[in-house]
Amino acid sequence: MKYWLNENISSFHLYHFELGVAKQTKSPIMLTKEIMELVVPSQEELIALGRWFGEGMTGNEVYALSGPLGSGKTTFVKGLALGLGIEDNIISPTFVLVREYKGRYPLFHFDWYRIETQKEVLELGYYDYLEHIGVKVIEWPEKYSSLIPESARWIKIAIEGSNRKVTW
Repeated sequence: MKYWLNENISSFHLYHFELGVAKQTKSPIMLTKEIMELVVPSQEELIALGRWFGEGMTGNEVYALSGPLGSGKTTFVKGLALGLGIEDNIISPTFVLVREYKGRYPLFHFDWYRIETQKEVLELGYYDYLEHIGVKVIEWPEKYSSLIPESARWIKIAIEGSNRKVTW
């Protein structure tokens, strides 16, 4: 079953098709830890989804965030940061490889796109970051998936026309 967010992002209603008719789910959204798929029609709603994830975090999560260039990975992280109470401008760590932000829990935002070897990831102090209390988000985790902890939550963002399909 495919879901998508309502255009009124503050309500967090979800919709799905049932016998060809759009049906609204109950509010507030009650998503499970099972695999979900959402079709997100705008950057604002991608930020809202990230914020929803951030608001529910307990401070020691690892998220492996995959998707092609321009799919909205950093946009999702902007919302996640808002959910953690971080008001800083969130920008891609593509050239610095990791950015740290202070909020309700620290956010460690990695980008492995330009990293060429697993050794470079380790030289960043990757394992030290994993031991710190805080939320770790890794963009392009598939490059070195053997370094991703088993407990990590994988989130995939795909481009579908002007929409984004988010699966976790």
